[in-house]
Amino acid sequence: SRQRRFIVQYSGNLGITHNIEALLDVADALRDDDQFLVQIIGRGPREPAIRAAVDRRKLGNVEMLPFQSDERFVHSLSAADIGVVALNSRVSRGSVPSKAYNLMAFGIPGLYIAATESELARYARDYGAGECFDAADRDGMARYVRRLANDPDFYAQHREGALRGARDFQRRNADALA
Repeated sequence: SRQRRFIVQYSGNLGITHNIEALLDVADALRDDDQFLVQIIGRGPREPAIRAAVDRRKLGNVEMLPFQSDERFVHSLSAADIGVVALNSRVSRGSVPSKAYNLMAFGIPGLYIAATESELARYARDYGAGECFDAADRDGMARYVRRLANDPDFYAQHREGALRGARDFQRRNADALA
């Protein structure tokens, strides 16, 4: 029986501020290991260019799926072993997409592709909810994915870090500050 693949998932907007090319570089680095599946779920103005890049680079380990409704989102998210949050470095300095909090709530380690001085990088450091990489660090990202897939203790540490972060970012905490 074939083992379930380790899913590296990006789910969300495929817009100009989302550095999906960096995720394609990771898929390229993992292409010879059929343990990994990179899922890109969503829609947006850059979807045709991303599809074309997947085809041009012959990335058979990338699966592109349509945008998921709110009802289906929970099910698609729960399939992820790693959740990807990808922002260009300029935007990442002042923005944290809600998907980062969704991943933490599910205890899914994050692969953050963002500026190393971003809030996402701080979450990775402070909580151990994932790791943050500059978009050019393809090999570092691939090493991180491989280690999460093959080192259960390392995965468990990041899962716990994500859940710890989720406890701090609950709605009631935000309401208490209001």
